[in-house]
Amino acid sequence: MRKYTDDEMIARLERVGVIVHNTHVKLSNGCCTRTYANFVPGLVPREERSVLVSEAAALVQHSHSSAPVIVGAGCGSYYALQVADLLGLSFAYAERAEGGVFRFKREQTKLIANRNIVLFDDVLTTSTTLTKLGKLVKACGGMPTQGIVLLNRSQDSHVVPELDAEVPIHQLMERYYEMWPSEALCPECAKGNRPSPNIEGGERVFRQHGYRAQS
Repeated sequence: MRKYTDDEMIARLERVGVIVHNTHVKLSNGCCTRTYANFVPGLVPREERSVLVSEAAALVQHSHSSAPVIVGAGCGSYYALQVADLLGLSFAYAERAEGGVFRFKREQTKLIANRNIVLFDDVLTTSTTLTKLGKLVKACGGMPTQGIVLLNRSQDSHVVPELDAEVPIHQLMERYYEMWPSEALCPECAKGNRPSPNIEGGERVFRQHGYRAQS
């Protein structure tokens, strides 16, 4: 897997249209940030989507001798499904229910029991999504063995927290972007600038900054 310099990583993220700088957004986990990242499939060029899927598939192959099930949620589920199709693996989609809780449909629960599971997300901010997916998988009798993200923007998250066994996180790209855990600690909120909500899979944030869908 290629190692990017910081400048190369910034250039790539900006080239594929998944980064918005100089904004003020409240993320779904409650954090505020000036830099928003989201791999909305319709905004990422087709050829770059293919590269991302191929690189993520290589991470899965490198880390598993057996055939795992890949579990995804939100925007990450699009890439998770593509990776599963490329490798001929099973895929399970975790729906976001009321209160931010994830759940599987009954027929997908059968895929999970007694299987090794890869947890997949597009952007890692605080590991909340991977943790929720991991707990759901364990409750269904599966064994989370690995977390894969396209971009790790946290400062030091390399293991999925709050699970009994250590589940390593592997990423295609890694770069820390500052965020604040609440509006009370956010310097933009302190100035009276209200954050934009992170809704509709991030598409609203991108449209506000002039981004358009790619073919």
